[in-house]
Amino acid sequence: MKEQSNVLIVASRTDLWCSMRDIVTNKKYRVAIAGDGTKAIDLMQKIHFDIVYLVGNTHANNKDAYNEIKQYAPGITVKQINQPHSN
Repeated sequence: MKEQSNVLIVASRTDLWCSMRDIVTNKKYRVAIAGDGTKAIDLMQKIHFDIVYLVGNTHANNKDAYNEIKQYAPGITVKQINQPHSN
């Protein structure tokens, strides 16, 4: 039996991480949530994650989190998902 993959979702807004969590959980992954890059590193020190999703609407916040995560774990896959701007 294949072991479930661990997915880390980094998003400061509850509505964003809830939506992403629901999608990923339905695909049978184990999901953890962090509100920012620093909290993501705290979790990464305790749990091995296979992929990290940065979910948000500001490039600057995601860039900071991306840099923190890649500095801690250079080989991990990090995907960025931006929320479209509303007019």
